[in-house]
Amino acid sequence: MKKMVLILCLFLFFTFGISPACAGVLDSIEKDKYMHFSVSVLISHSTYPAFKHVFHTKSPWLYAFGTSLLFNLAKEVSDIGGTGFNVGDLAFGAAGGITIVVVEF
Repeated sequence: MKKMVLILCLFLFFTFGISPACAGVLDSIEKDKYMHFSVSVLISHSTYPAFKHVFHTKSPWLYAFGTSLLFNLAKEVSDIGGTGFNVGDLAFGAAGGITIVVVEF
């Protein structure tokens, strides 16, 4: 539980507490990609405890990563009619989802 609170605090800090020096870097990256990364971190880190303690899966990090990938894929499929499918958004989502490896190992 302490890890989950720490992860949530870090997520909120990096989402809302970005320093002005970092804001310039974020402007060069499309904000949509930043959102894909951030939401994937949140999804993978919040589903990990469920897969580990509730479902008792053998590789909870893999299921948490897969869940974040599924959400990103669903979002991109829904974007096909509007802005179009973007592989870059999917890649940033995968990068955010794979951060669960830090918790596991």
